[in-house]
Amino acid sequence: MVSSLLLSPAQAQGTSSGFQYDIDTPQARAVAQAREAVRQGQWGRLPSLADQAQGDVLGIYADFWVAQGAIKQALSTQQIPVAQAFLERYPGSYMADRVRAEWVLAAAEHGDFKTIQEIGEFIWYNNQVRCAKIESRHMTGKRATAEEAVRDFAPGQTCWSMMAQLVADGVLTRRQLTPMMLDALEINHTRTAERIASHIFDRAALQTYKNMMANPGRWVRAQKGRLTGDDALIAAMGLARMARDDLSGTAAYVGKSWQNRLPPELLAWVRVQIAFRDALNLEMTRADHLYRQAGNIELSPSNYEWRVRAALRQPVIDWKWVQTAIDWMPPALRSDNTWQYWKARALAAQGDQQAANQIYASIAKDLDFYGQLALEELGRPILIPVPPPRSQRRSCSRPGAIHTCNRPSPYSDRVGARKLFPSGITGCEG
Repeated sequence: MVSSLLLSPAQAQGTSSGFQYDIDTPQARAVAQAREAVRQGQWGRLPSLADQAQGDVLGIYADFWVAQGAIKQALSTQQIPVAQAFLERYPGSYMADRVRAEWVLAAAEHGDFKTIQEIGEFIWYNNQVRCAKIESRHMTGKRATAEEAVRDFAPGQTCWSMMAQLVADGVLTRRQLTPMMLDALEINHTRTAERIASHIFDRAALQTYKNMMANPGRWVRAQKGRLTGDDALIAAMGLARMARDDLSGTAAYVGKSWQNRLPPELLAWVRVQIAFRDALNLEMTRADHLYRQAGNIELSPSNYEWRVRAALRQPVIDWKWVQTAIDWMPPALRSDNTWQYWKARALAAQGDQQAANQIYASIAKDLDFYGQLALEELGRPILIPVPPPRSQRRSCSRPGAIHTCNRPSPYSDRVGARKLFPSGITGCEG
């Protein structure tokens, strides 16, 4: 067992309130050296450096890297004593969740779905961990759903593995995969789009797709007559790709040459892609016109939002259209305070002040920008929350609590600190 993991949490406590961090102590230098060893993949150096880092307030990170190395080097993920020791030493901490996440991903790579289930639930997740969890449940008797797979997917080894398995088992079909491919193209994630396309198209159609992507304008202009099926879908994507290079020219070309050559839903999607790029360029007049032409079709989350923004940035705002565009959003997006506020504004502008006030009241309790605007609309003062009594505050000096946020250093875990900070400062002092 690595000796640095055998100390008690009290011994690892480090400094208490009145936190000051000295990067020139031997322990601090050991943490910095451990971080550099991780960057260089020198996992064998970590146990001794973690021992030297004991007593440093950031020593938890050296211990974490030891556990991370043990997970990466494990031949079997069923039992990893060093990782288990870390979890026992730092129960309930953010870094313990990070170890669990690393363990889950390693187990997924080994196809060890039973261990993933045994690790259980924890707070800190990223998309790859979520995908591993979905696939593990699916492979151990609880069939996954397309909804959760689409919701949690993000490009990465574990999510690609999940997608392949769920496509093979008929959970993910063309119905879910096509919007995912189109959304990837919308933000120019061409490799992601092509990999998803490989699950949608047969070999011949996939080659056609690749030919189109190699030179969208040439491929699209070579097409004749009305298109259907895969050819129509690939042509729609080609037109969207053309718009990235020549927005106004493609808008005119679509209006002149493609009005009756694509199925209505694909023509609407092409219009939305042009509108989206117009909106990003703040060309709101044509963007709003094209969004209206497209009607109520499935969009990416960003496109749903830009449709409302385009409507709000007209010289004369059509508040009924603003309300309609918000109502067409998916429920999770529509319920965001931003869009609830603007829906209330739309209702008020149309004379329904009572309904508007109900929405304002529902978001006014939240201490965000639109919650404060809602308070103003209701004529209420903006109040600063009363802090909890001192007796109810937790110490912020526990191992790994928020110290990474307090002082910058050459080896700060900035991403980890940003994620840790909100939970670390809630109701605590020190």
